Amino acid sequence: MLRSTIGGLALALFTSLAAPAMSAIVYTGSTSFAGNATDLSGMDPAFGGNRLSIGSDLWYDSKTNSYWGNTDRGPGGGLIDFAPRVHNFSLDIAADGSVGGYVLLKTVVFKKDGQPFTGLNPRLAPQGDASVLGLSFDPEGLVVLKNGNFLVADEYGPSVYEFDKDGNFIRAFATPGNLLPKEAGGTPNFVDGRPTIRTGRQDNRGFEGISISPDGKTVYAVLQDPLVNEGNPDGRRSQNVRIVAYDVATGTSTGQFIYQLESVASINTRVPGEEFGPNA
Repeated sequence: MLRSTIGGLALALFTSLAAPAMSAIVYTGSTSFAGNATDLSGMDPAFGGNRLSIGSDLWYDSKTNSYWGNTDRGPGGGLIDFAPRVHNFSLDIAADGSVGGYVLLKTVVFKKDGQPFTGLNPRLAPQGDASVLGLSFDPEGLVVLKNGNFLVADEYGPSVYEFDKDGNFIRAFATPGNLLPKEAGGTPNFVDGRPTIRTGRQDNRGFEGISISPDGKTVYAVLQDPLVNEGNPDGRRSQNVRIVAYDVATGTSTGQFIYQLESVASINTRVPGEEFGPNA
């Protein structure tokens, strides 16, 4: 999760992107653009509506030797109406790893029925209902399918959305029920956190990363944090982060897997400096 996506871009490019497997990742270079750079969305420049923003994820397109980078929900942490989007751009990467020649090629705004999605918190969005996501969208992970469609992991849901190459909404994958944030009576609530939320993902801790299998048939989406109802006394004490497998053809979940985080005690032993306490 990025708190701010408006501003300069710094792309750290590593030799592991273009070279055979290495025993260590080696930094080779970076490039940046001005903080007041604009995109190609054609949207109203008022309130930064066309301000260039790339920060949630990058996808390399080997067919065109270019990159796709998507925004987060925009500035203000869900308090400002910003239309999430994805940008296509090219870079020149020399043999020694130096980077330059950044060129913005295309901007695609995510929309449904012609209406752009918004980074607004669901309670502030037009629907004004904490139990309805509506057009509220906090994009994180990004996959570009072979047909040019986008799969985007959403943190508000948690959701996985598919869009066509022009940014038009196609479908939402079916989120497993145990991941949906719900109140004690079972009512969905995509806004509040503990103690209002009793089960499901923690507040603003939905799907953060997404990846696809080499054969293109399975997508994996990973939650940012453990579920609120796992651990003692709540999800902040759990070490279990869930990875959800989806069948791309049907959009349904085929399994859930646990990635176990390192314990606080282990971190304190390994990392010098101030210890992490029980409320860290």
